[in-house]
Amino acid sequence: MIADEGSGIAVCKAQNILNYFYEANYRDIPVMAGNNTQRRSNNIGRPLDRELMESYLKIYPNPAKDLTALEYTLPCISKTAILQIADPAGKILFSKELHDAHNIILLDIKNWNNGNYIYTLACDGITIANGKLNVTK
Repeated sequence: MIADEGSGIAVCKAQNILNYFYEANYRDIPVMAGNNTQRRSNNIGRPLDRELMESYLKIYPNPAKDLTALEYTLPCISKTAILQIADPAGKILFSKELHDAHNIILLDIKNWNNGNYIYTLACDGITIANGKLNVTK
């Protein structure tokens, strides 16, 4: 079963389906002595590799001039998901709470200065994707 034995985003998508339609309860369950039943969870507690992060959030074009698209896919059912972009000084220029499992946000950046901006996608307070958006005029 993919939800128990798969890897990457396929695990999260399979768990989402089971959680939503069949009221399964995939969560982190620590292995206890004598307990042979453990359900897999999403990637919480494990480092995410770059390829997995890019499957959650794609920004294009990058570098960008006037407009950029932020395409996100949330990995698992979460209570809160927030996408933020900050300038080099750390000032948040864009922040949006996400409610859809997958969507594309078009962002007008024509008034932003040249430079690298840091983007972060977090689910339930855990960063699942981050990187740099390069703005060039």
